[in-house]
Amino acid sequence: MNPDLDSPQSRVLPAELAAIQSNPYSQAIFENQALGIAWVDDRGCILVANATYGRFLGLLPAAMVGRCLADFIAAEDFQGLQDSWPRQGNPPGANTVVEVRHRHRDQGLVWGRLTITRVSQGSSPIPLVLVICEDMTPTKQAEQVLREHQEDLRQSEATYRTLFASNPHPLWVYDLDSLAFLEVNNAALAKYGYSREEFLAMTLGDLCPPRDLLGPYDNLNPLGEGMGRAGVGKHRKKDGTLIDVELTSHRLIFRGHRAELVLAQDISDRLQVEAKLRYSTLHDGLTDLPNRYLLTEKLQAALKQSQRQSSPRHAVLFLDLDRFKTINDNLGHLAGDQMLVILADKLKALVRETDLVARLGGDEFVIVLEDDEPIRGAIRIAERLFSELQMPLSVGDREVFLSTSIGIVLITPAYDRAADLLRDADIAMYRAKVKGKGRYEIFDAEMHASALQRLQLESDLHQALANHEFLVYFQPIVVLQTRQLMGFEALIRWQHPRRGLVDPLEFIGIAEEIGLIIALDRWVLEAVCQQLAAWDQNPALRGLTVSINLSVQDLWNIHLIDDIDRVLARYDLSGDRLTLEITESMLVNDMETTSQLINQLRQRGIQISIDDFGTGYSSLSYLHQLPADTLKIDRSFVSHMQENPKNFKIVETILSLGHHLNLKVIAEGVENQAQQKALQRLGCEFGQGHWFAPPLPAAQAAAYVTSTAKVVDGKGSIPGA
Repeated sequence: MNPDLDSPQSRVLPAELAAIQSNPYSQAIFENQALGIAWVDDRGCILVANATYGRFLGLLPAAMVGRCLADFIAAEDFQGLQDSWPRQGNPPGANTVVEVRHRHRDQGLVWGRLTITRVSQGSSPIPLVLVICEDMTPTKQAEQVLREHQEDLRQSEATYRTLFASNPHPLWVYDLDSLAFLEVNNAALAKYGYSREEFLAMTLGDLCPPRDLLGPYDNLNPLGEGMGRAGVGKHRKKDGTLIDVELTSHRLIFRGHRAELVLAQDISDRLQVEAKLRYSTLHDGLTDLPNRYLLTEKLQAALKQSQRQSSPRHAVLFLDLDRFKTINDNLGHLAGDQMLVILADKLKALVRETDLVARLGGDEFVIVLEDDEPIRGAIRIAERLFSELQMPLSVGDREVFLSTSIGIVLITPAYDRAADLLRDADIAMYRAKVKGKGRYEIFDAEMHASALQRLQLESDLHQALANHEFLVYFQPIVVLQTRQLMGFEALIRWQHPRRGLVDPLEFIGIAEEIGLIIALDRWVLEAVCQQLAAWDQNPALRGLTVSINLSVQDLWNIHLIDDIDRVLARYDLSGDRLTLEITESMLVNDMETTSQLINQLRQRGIQISIDDFGTGYSSLSYLHQLPADTLKIDRSFVSHMQENPKNFKIVETILSLGHHLNLKVIAEGVENQAQQKALQRLGCEFGQGHWFAPPLPAAQAAAYVTSTAKVVDGKGSIPGA
């Protein structure tokens, strides 16, 4: 190449080039070529360039004219250009080709393949060189990627061999046509128990049971799509045991074979865990009975069948244990759980395989029965269960009697939801409890109306406190011998805006269920203390005592003591003005804590009365440990003591027990003179009931006090006597 290649100087455009530029046809060809074209002199000075060459460098062609071609070449490639430049003596038309990097104005280095041709001088005094530039940048980039990929392939092949051999999961390659194994890793040998020679002599058919040979390999990924789940199946190990496997696969060409690379994961343990989890989500953890989910599925299936059947074939029995909470609280939750398991076993023994026994939770069970005469079949099961429960259950070292209330509903096309069936069966069960427990009731439309009424009562109960709809009535407790007043029992009443006076039996249980009972207890405490303070303003009424019923929820309320202290202080009352009535079943749950709580109350002068004594589950061995002051004989024993010898004996026993423990004894529900006389003969000192006075509003209670000759204090003596 001319040594002055990099020292351009302006020259006059040769006549030949001037002629080309002046010819429109020639100029159009020159400008519209897909290749870059430049005419340069023998020293490399650009005389003219087309637009394509300019775009290749990011320049206008005019900006190239007069500059040396070497100005646009990367310094590292300049020597290559110089070596390829036509030399003096080269025949015209001979060309050389060189690939060099050009400096683009904005994009850095770009590759161009230059074809350099010396042309005949003709009449021109300036030697001409034609330079044609082809953009090689995309090609060079592709070549670079290919080189990198080839290197990656070399590295990945080594990596592949290492990963294949050392992978902790079984891997093998098998021929897609013959199903013969072509390669296998060490993990597969260890998992399946074969030697390498044995494995490579087998086919897939030796590994898979016939039913699983095709299944896991049906949905294989097309070539080049990578790994993908192929399926789950079973494989047979050398020792004959079957394992569950999950297979993923990839097609490839392996040693000239159409092949499949397969990774096998032993999922036997996982499937067992999943099966256990599925089972646990569908079954009750205590009784192992189906839970609400399986029950709902069974009910929905029965509902669908009822749409296709000419007559009903299914019935639902909803069971709830009677007084189970009392038993559970007294004997402890472990004993309660044991009773539930025993009951579950009895229920399963009563039904056929086509029936379902489920536990909803707590002490609620449901039976879905299939029978040609479903109601008759449901009654038969209920009666057999009642017969079974006539015998006591052995729970630890105790024998406990259980009873259950059962609601029955027939599955008919009138229902379309499982929840509605359970609702109506629950309503029927509740009716059975109201009618006396230990019985069954079959659902009818009247029950549904009653349930709606109960829901309305719940709603009204929430508003009653805020609307000041509750009242306190006071029933006198008297000395039987003299009919002198000992004190009052406070009894809550609900003055309903539409229904009038509502009996506590209608709403106390509901208040307990919906969480309002503590609020009601507090309201009664406040109202009683306020009334005592008002009565103290009258000398004739001063010093009266009142008994207040305490719910089990309130007994265990951590704020009970503080709340009582605040109310007593607010009305400047001493604790000996109050007696708290607690049922016996409330006392024997956690004896130590109960005794501590009662002692705190008695330290404030508050007396404790055990209400409804004889109806609960307390043990006589517990009773002497409790710091109680009074026993109250339940009205159910008093009302029938004359005509029922057993009741008479119970009353006599309670009185004897109370006197032996130095406790006052009050008989509830005294309705006539004969009962009063009988109680007096047995040594009963105190009583209350309609024979003496019904529950009275505060004003009438005050009048009752002033009408009595003397008032006896809470210790059984006459004040001032």
